[in-house]
Amino acid sequence: HMFDVRPKKDLVVYGLEVNVIRLPDPVDVLVYTKAGSHAGSEGTEGDWTLWLNATVESFGLDRPTPVPQRPSASDPVAVARGETRAFYVALGGPYLRYSEGERLYYQNRDLVLFGSGSAKRQGWRGVAFSPRTFNGAVHYWLGTDLGAHPPLLPGGYTMEPTGTPTDTPSGSPSA
Repeated sequence: HMFDVRPKKDLVVYGLEVNVIRLPDPVDVLVYTKAGSHAGSEGTEGDWTLWLNATVESFGLDRPTPVPQRPSASDPVAVARGETRAFYVALGGPYLRYSEGERLYYQNRDLVLFGSGSAKRQGWRGVAFSPRTFNGAVHYWLGTDLGAHPPLLPGGYTMEPTGTPTDTPSGSPSA
């Protein structure tokens, strides 16, 4: 699936969540990115740069599957305020769920994710189906520092365990 984002503030994209239909087998995921919109580049591999090449464990239909599933698996991508950046998520089979039709956009105070994307069945070959709406999430932090990786992965788990488990909570929720 191809979609565009445009930040309202400088930010760094470090991962995605996708809606994967397949369970329980691992799924190969390739994520490409390019400056500018995906429109006009749906079949031109040379316009894109491979960003992530990962095998993920699907969390199941309509449950967000993080890509990548470990923080060291990707180099973050800086996207300047007002710049359009395209992403293309390709799975090793017909396992990516998206919505048919068009939703103009999704937004929060930091970015706009444009809903009018495209989907392809055959990698770079074949017809692009449009409009298609991305069913997923973009993970990012604010700023331009590529080394400021957040301590938690999508879904809230960490790759570094804490000390010996106890029955006592390790902290209080913050307001």
